[in-house]
Amino acid sequence: QFEVGQQVLAAGLMPILESMAVQSDNAEISRHIMAYVGLLNAVESAGQERPAATSAFASGRFAAPVYITYMQLIAEQAVFLDSFRTYADPALQAAFQKAQKADAFYNVQHLRDYVVRTRGDVRGSPYDASYVFDQSTAKVALLEALVGQANQTVLDLCRHDANRAAMLFRLLAGGAVIGIALVILMGF
Repeated sequence: QFEVGQQVLAAGLMPILESMAVQSDNAEISRHIMAYVGLLNAVESAGQERPAATSAFASGRFAAPVYITYMQLIAEQAVFLDSFRTYADPALQAAFQKAQKADAFYNVQHLRDYVVRTRGDVRGSPYDASYVFDQSTAKVALLEALVGQANQTVLDLCRHDANRAAMLFRLLAGGAVIGIALVILMGF
C-alpha cells in the first residue's frame, strides 16, 4: 500500500514540478528541475520494476501482461535517464556515472538481459526472487541518493535566486525612498 501511495503522490506532484520548470524565468533553475523530474520518473519506474521482476522470479515466469509492463518500465527508465543526463549539471552527471558502476546497476542489467533472453521464462534461473529484490532495491537506493543530490541543487539555486531578488527589492525600495525624500526636499 505504501508504494501505491507513493505512486499517487508522485503522479500528482510531477505536473507541478514540470510546470515550475516551464514557468521559471531562470534557465539554470529550469534545467535543474528538468534533470530532477527525469530522475524522479526513473526512480518511480525502477520502483515499479522491482515487484514485477521479484514476483516473476518467485513464480518462475513472467505472465504476458507482466512481461509487457516490465519491458515498458525498462524502456521508460532509459528515456527518463536520458532526459536526466541531458539536463543534469556535470556534478550530477559524474555522480550518476559513479552510481552506474555500482554492482546493483550491473546486476539489474544482467537480470534484465536474462529475462529478455528467456522471453520471461525464468524457471531454473540462477537468480532467486530475494536476489532480484535485493539488487533492484539497491539500484533504487542509488537513484534515490541522486534524487537527494538533485533536490538539494534545485533548492540551493532557488534560495540563491530568492536572495538575489530580495536584495534587488531592497535596493529598489531604498532608491524609491531616497527619490521621494529628494522630491520632498526640493519642494521646500
